[in-house]
Amino acid sequence: MIAFLRDPGWQFIWGLAGLILAVLLYRLQRSRKELSYRIVSNNSLIFAQDTLNGGIQIAFLGKPVTDVRLVILRIQNTGNTPISKSDFEDGVQISFGDTCELLEFEYIGSHPKALSPSAVGTTSGLSIKPLLLNSGDWFDFKFLLSGYQGHLAVNGRIVGVPEITERDLEHRQSVNRIYRRVLIEVVILMVISFVLGGFTNILGIERDSLRSIILIGIVTGMTVIGYFIGTVMEQLDSVTQKDRKR
Repeated sequence: MIAFLRDPGWQFIWGLAGLILAVLLYRLQRSRKELSYRIVSNNSLIFAQDTLNGGIQIAFLGKPVTDVRLVILRIQNTGNTPISKSDFEDGVQISFGDTCELLEFEYIGSHPKALSPSAVGTTSGLSIKPLLLNSGDWFDFKFLLSGYQGHLAVNGRIVGVPEITERDLEHRQSVNRIYRRVLIEVVILMVISFVLGGFTNILGIERDSLRSIILIGIVTGMTVIGYFIGTVMEQLDSVTQKDRKR
C-alpha cells in the first residue's frame, strides 16, 4: 500500500471530504416536491383619488374604479419531482384580499410553451384548475386589480406539498449551482491530493515536503479548475435562461 495513505492527517482530510461529498449528493438527489409563487411585477396604473383630486371619475367597463394596478404572478414547480394532475385536491386558489376587486385577468406565458393552464375568475382572485407540472415548469398570469392593498394568498391542497410558498424562483437554482460546484471541487481535491501523494511517494520525497507539495497542488488546481467550472456553468445557465424566455 502507498505509504502516504497511512498518514493520519491525510486520512482525516479524505474522510472529511468524503463526508462533505455524501451530504452534497444527498442534498442534490433527494426527492423534493414544491410549488412556489412570485410577484413578477406590481405596477400602479391609476391613482384616481391622489392624482385627479376627485375631479375626474375613472371607469372600467362603465364601473367607477380607483387605485388600479397591473400585477403579474408566476406559479412554478420549484421542486425536483413532477406534480401530477391527480395530486391536486381542487386546483390552486389565488386571492388578493377582501378589499380588492379583480377587474380582468389573462394568461400570458409559460415554460414549456405547451403548458396551458385553465382558470376561472372570482370576485377577489382566481381559481386555477389542476394540471401537470414537471420540475421547472412555470406559468404567468396578468391581473388588473382595483383596490389592491398588497394582500396575496396562494393556496391549494397538493399531495406531498405542505403549502404553496412565496419564493424567489431563481434562488433554488442558485443554491443547486453552488452545491454542484462544491461537489465537483471536492472530487477534484480528492483526486489531486491522491495523484500528487502517490507521485511524491514514488520519488521518495519526505513526509513534510510531501504535505507541502500536495497542499500547493491542491490550492493551485482548485483555483484554476474552480474558475473554469464556474465560468462554464455561468455560460450554460445564461443559455438556459435565454431558451426559457423564448
